[in-house]
Amino acid sequence: MKNIIMKNNQAGYTLLEFMIAGVLGLILLLGVMQIYLGATQTNRLQAGVIEVQDSGRFALSFLEKDLQRAGWSNLDPGINLATLDKHIDFTNSANGTGFNDSDSLTIQYEADDEAGVDNNYNCGGTLIPPGDLIINQYTVVAGALLCNSRELLNNVETMQFIYGAEDIGQLSDGIVDIYLRADEIAGYEERVVTVRIALLLRSTNDVLDQNNSNTYQVFESTFPAQGDKKLRRLFNKTILLPNRPKAF
Repeated sequence: MKNIIMKNNQAGYTLLEFMIAGVLGLILLLGVMQIYLGATQTNRLQAGVIEVQDSGRFALSFLEKDLQRAGWSNLDPGINLATLDKHIDFTNSANGTGFNDSDSLTIQYEADDEAGVDNNYNCGGTLIPPGDLIINQYTVVAGALLCNSRELLNNVETMQFIYGAEDIGQLSDGIVDIYLRADEIAGYEERVVTVRIALLLRSTNDVLDQNNSNTYQVFESTFPAQGDKKLRRLFNKTILLPNRPKAF
């Protein structure tokens, strides 16, 4: 009987096939990396947008609430009221003297005689006796928005105020006739009926894919970006002062 020997011919992958598979794998890997990097950049940008938007809303809301109290006086005759003849203290409000030419603003109103209300505290958290003046001064120091030296917000590029006033020589009608800076306000101090705020804020981290080369018009001044990759947004709001003293 003859022995039949069967050969099982098995061939491995050729070098060319290995090279093709490697190239295809590399292409897939590069695609996955591009998707990952794109998603990371998008998430970073969205985080920056959310941060700046939240900061802007908080700052404007805080300033609006406090400014609307400016000039408020407790008329309860049983309380020994402090004299309140002005709502904005322009002696202690300056134009363009802080960080990045930021303005300062000082407002005042009387502390409430009702226990437990937030009108009893200045923005530094100090309890003020009923009838005494609450004095809140807003400044920007090294990019931080402060109120009575208490830090409210970081990453402030600049803070600017202009004041809407009624013309001198006419009866009060509550209508703004002119907008002035703090250094132009002489003679109009008691006629200020609105405050217009401009805040230029930036993100904490670099979130853009290239350097920010934009410029930002803040009232009469122009502020260029600092050549970094931080996101910047300009926030504006005009606030009516309902408690201003009716001196004329």
